[in-house]
Amino acid sequence: MRHRLKTVLSLSTAAVLCGMHGYKAISDWVKDLTPKAAQRFGCRYRNGKIIIPSESTIRNVLIRVDPQELDQALQEWNQTYGSIDESLAIDGKTMCNAIDETGRQVHIMSAVGHQSHQCYTQKKVGTLPVENSDQEKQTNEIKIAIPLLTNIDIQGKTITADALLTQRDLPLGLLKKKMPIFNSL
Repeated sequence: MRHRLKTVLSLSTAAVLCGMHGYKAISDWVKDLTPKAAQRFGCRYRNGKIIIPSESTIRNVLIRVDPQELDQALQEWNQTYGSIDESLAIDGKTMCNAIDETGRQVHIMSAVGHQSHQCYTQKKVGTLPVENSDQEKQTNEIKIAIPLLTNIDIQGKTITADALLTQRDLPLGLLKKKMPIFNSL
């Protein structure tokens, strides 16, 4: 049976949010769901029995999903449903138990709605592409804040940030991109 992409992605996301690491752990978490819970995630019934994706299906879907396309789809969803927020907070966090391909702990920066508590977008802090080159350079939250904010519509929104972002680079970068300037709190 073919499973819908949204079903496999939502099951995988929920499993990871519950602390599962790896395809086997995600699959085991999915197998432990009650039929009613699996149905809420979009699993279908066949012959009176709930059908859940296998470990190999979960693995095959997750390795084929383009992270940039998924991020773009989530941002479009947030643009549609996140309009209630009058203000956004940008902040960086180190992800527990998340190690990148270089063996370093993953640090991300996110823009979260004050009212909805919804994450509008996020980017990994660490490297950025060098303009007109195939190379990348190390970066920090200050340098990633501008690319983070260019992914979303911030017109008319108040942006808050912690003291780390009170550097000149951020307002100068926002001016250069013709984006509104904000004061960090």
